[in-house]
Amino acid sequence: WEIIFWDNQSFDKTSEIVKEYKDHRINYFYSKNLNVIYKARNLALEKCKGEVVTFLDSDDIWTDYKLQEQIKFLKKGYKIIYGNYQLINEKGEIINHKLKKNPSGKITRNLLRKNPISIGCIMIDKKLIINNKFNPFYELLGDFELWVRLSLKYEFFFINKIFEYSRQHGNNYTILYGNSMAKEKRYF
Repeated sequence: WEIIFWDNQSFDKTSEIVKEYKDHRINYFYSKNLNVIYKARNLALEKCKGEVVTFLDSDDIWTDYKLQEQIKFLKKGYKIIYGNYQLINEKGEIINHKLKKNPSGKITRNLLRKNPISIGCIMIDKKLIINNKFNPFYELLGDFELWVRLSLKYEFFFINKIFEYSRQHGNNYTILYGNSMAKEKRYF
């Protein structure tokens, strides 16, 4: 495994914390420019050497078993694997308890009704994502737009387990830039 830690000009002590870990598999990159989130994700993808890619935003948490569970199904030939996630507050307390059995296969129609995929609960074959990168136009809908594009060509496989705790707080990107949502939806 490797960690590509893309620091998009953070203002906290991110670089100090990451540099405390002395492990050659942790690769820290500081962006020379402040990029929109999906351009930053594409730049980080270019640094990946592994065969699969998964994401973890700095304020979210993976479950201990996420990678192990998803790799089991990757070995069975699935190329895009996702699971459930739960929302947590700033203190790490679960704020939603509804888990859904989401679809596998060609899920485009389901995605267009409601996106069940948090970026932190997906694992994708690197070749697929390198050939179908995020659209940097988006500030909020970039992952959803990518899932839709991928779903038109590839099957998704759902594992009915929680893989991520997605933190909601006043500084979430979607809250800070929520006024861009209508513009992006029209563009989409």
